[in-house]
Amino acid sequence: NMDTMERIDISDQATIVDPPPFSPDTQPLGVSASSTYSVTSGYEASKAVDGELSTRWNAESLSGGGEYLQINFGEEKTFDSVKVYEDKLEELHRTKDYSIQYWDIAENRWKTVATGTKITDQGATHSFEPVTAQLVRLYIRNITQDSASISEFQIFNGNQQLEVPPTPLVPEKAGYSASSVYEIEAGYEADKAFDGDMTTRWNAAAR
Repeated sequence: NMDTMERIDISDQATIVDPPPFSPDTQPLGVSASSTYSVTSGYEASKAVDGELSTRWNAESLSGGGEYLQINFGEEKTFDSVKVYEDKLEELHRTKDYSIQYWDIAENRWKTVATGTKITDQGATHSFEPVTAQLVRLYIRNITQDSASISEFQIFNGNQQLEVPPTPLVPEKAGYSASSVYEIEAGYEADKAFDGDMTTRWNAAAR
């Protein structure tokens, strides 16, 4: 079989909008990640700063490279070294190109203080001249397969590991919600399953 591809110019029909510029003021407090494995729970970004090598953050399935773990201290902190660990399972030793970066407020950009090509469960330690910043991240540029996976991301000032502030919980919006709602016509919203009326109903989206 042979696939045929044709280039179509839609420049006169579509408007390309640039993504909003990065703003440190909008970044969540504590640890966050570019993506998180969503098939099952237990692989959140917080698992990379819990002090346990038996837990791990995992990026979304098949997300490839270009993923990151980010720590927002909420205020400027001085640090001069980091330690990074992967899981003890060899098949989870996936990182092959990464950088340690901090956000430079004066220059309004990420600056790299260390790079590496291998982590494993033995860990990788990077020391550098002290820097002061509010945001620091592990940027994983390339991996060997599937998705990025990190057991621990630790930041130090001398021999003192810096504490990562907890990420505030975002309260859920009051009311009723559902995974999907029938969209062809109104009247099948989630609240219909809680209105005490047996003649109304919630219905999921049509396929």
